[in-house]
Amino acid sequence: MVGNARVVALGEATHGTREFFQLKHRMLEYLVAKKGFTVFGIEASFPDALAVNDYVLHGTGDPAAALAGLQFWTWNTDEVLDLIKWMRAWNADPAHTAKVEFLGFDMQNPDASVRKLREYFTANGIDAAEALKQRDVKMLTTLLDAHKAKTREWEVAREEVRLLEQGTEVVGAKENADSGARDRYMAETVKWILDHEPARTKIVLWAHNGHVQNRDATELPSWTPMGTVLRSTYGNALVIFGFAFDHGEFQAMKAGGRARPPYGARRGPTVAAGGPAHPVSRGAFRSCPCRALFRTGEAACRL
Repeated sequence: MVGNARVVALGEATHGTREFFQLKHRMLEYLVAKKGFTVFGIEASFPDALAVNDYVLHGTGDPAAALAGLQFWTWNTDEVLDLIKWMRAWNADPAHTAKVEFLGFDMQNPDASVRKLREYFTANGIDAAEALKQRDVKMLTTLLDAHKAKTREWEVAREEVRLLEQGTEVVGAKENADSGARDRYMAETVKWILDHEPARTKIVLWAHNGHVQNRDATELPSWTPMGTVLRSTYGNALVIFGFAFDHGEFQAMKAGGRARPPYGARRGPTVAAGGPAHPVSRGAFRSCPCRALFRTGEAACRL
């Protein structure tokens, strides 16, 4: 199904279903080991994800702390931590000459972009205090261009300025704002990532079904999903997998940030927690001892 795809996008019907995460982990392992994919991109803040990337590439820092640093409750789970640890184990093996990166492609934390820019300017002896205080994108761009360097660090700093501008727009969006801006900007970041990797680099994307889908623009003209934008850029080199389920329960958040009780839902095949994912009946799930964890809240993001 993947063939010679350069971009494989893995969706999810909810951000709170454990088995989606487990299956996507297994697919990532296959794509890395058998298909030569070397970049993993997730629907998370680009600057915040750099700490996770430092861990998977170099073993720097604590993986759980780096994961929590994404500041996105949906990914702060045992399943994503397991994926990060697997990536580190893969990279630590000297037999694997092609290392795997962990990158974010979202822009919803402009504060993090400011912190990364401050670190860059300070390390390079550039006075950008006023520009950073004002979050003056034009001034920051001028400073970077005046001290242009042929380094990865400079390229990332330049990208952080773009993310700062986009993140400020998206986070501060009002009722009449461009509803498709975030998806369009995420697609732009995916392209930036690939443009700054070696030729023919392959990337696996992890996001909600709503973002990875390729939908006819006439269906909802005000919102073009990331998947549609990526299709226009990469054509058949993009393969999209949507994930759904038949029935069961999942953890979710309601407006205001408080946890909702587990939802009942019906969509595609239900899979059970513990061990390899496989179909189970609703009755079997009800009799499972681990079901109590969902009610007590001890297990985040479970079916």
